[in-house]
Parts: sequence; C-alpha cells; structure tokens
Amino acid sequence: MSESVTEIESEEQLTEIIESEDAVLLDFQAEWCGPCEMMEPILEKLNDELDTPIVSIDIDEHTNITNKYHVKAVPTFVLIADGQIEKNLTGIQDEAELRGLLKKY
Repeated sequence: MSESVTEIESEEQLTEIIESEDAVLLDFQAEWCGPCEMMEPILEKLNDELDTPIVSIDIDEHTNITNKYHVKAVPTFVLIADGQIEKNLTGIQDEAELRGLLKKY
C-alpha cells in the first residue's frame, strides 16, 4: 500500500511533487466543506490503489495556490500531467470515474 494523501504545507512542496511525478491529482478542499469530507475516503482508497499521487490543498491555508489554479468552489480536483493541467473537476466525483481518469497515468 502507498502512503496516505499528502497534505500540502507550502507552494514549494507542491512544486517539488509536480516536478517529480508524471501525474498528480490536486484535491482542493476545506475543513468546513461537507462534500470534501465525503470525498476523503474515496481519495484515500484511490491513493492506496493507484500510482498517481493525490495531494490535498486546504483553500483557506493556501490562498496563493488556490488562486493560481483558479479554484472557485470545493471540492475541486485538478489533474496535472507532465507539468500541465489535463483535467479540472468540481464537486463530488464518482469513484469509478476518478479511478478511470487516474489509471491513464
């Protein structure tokens, strides 16, 4: 099994992860967000089962990163592949659809 979803502490940490991986799923969330809490076990499961790392970004703590990716609602998921945005999804997502998306990378 892989590690749990990584919680981003700084923009530098996020940059290092993006540069070191072929693909990364960014999970923009907030502690007060009910739908974000509903997605948490799904993301943990996918992170354990698949090779694409998932990183969690608290929008209240990291407004600079949130603004950089133009996040307007939570949860928002941004798939980065080869340093470029490949997909942007907002709201609760189906586990099977996320799995299919991440398996491509």
